[in-house]
Amino acid sequence: MSRNWPNVDEIFSTVDEFLANITGGLDERGRYDALCARYLLDVGRRELGRGAELDAQELQALEAFTGESGTLDQLYETLAQSIRTGAYDTQWQEVSDLIFDHVVNNVGVSRPDQLEARHRRDVLVPNNKVG
Repeated sequence: MSRNWPNVDEIFSTVDEFLANITGGLDERGRYDALCARYLLDVGRRELGRGAELDAQELQALEAFTGESGTLDQLYETLAQSIRTGAYDTQWQEVSDLIFDHVVNNVGVSRPDQLEARHRRDVLVPNNKVG
């Protein structure tokens, strides 16, 4: 969507600054809620920044591996069912790599600070720093 001002990142930053400014004056429950809101703003910022790209990469990898097409959720469900039936027992390393990349992508959006540096792959971390 084309707008002059404010863009989504500026909106997130403004709300984050507001929450940071009021957090100190809140009671324990209010502080917890404000910290959760700030965390979710960071997740949202990372999701908007890289989420579609990561989903497209995962979809392409799953389609190539399974030889099927569908949504990301459908293909992960198909993969899970196939794993349960033993269909990929002879391709365990490839399956493991697919799942590992998926987990790294999820953690890269939700908690990039918890990833080892070698797995961060240009993930956005709070304050627009690259981790």
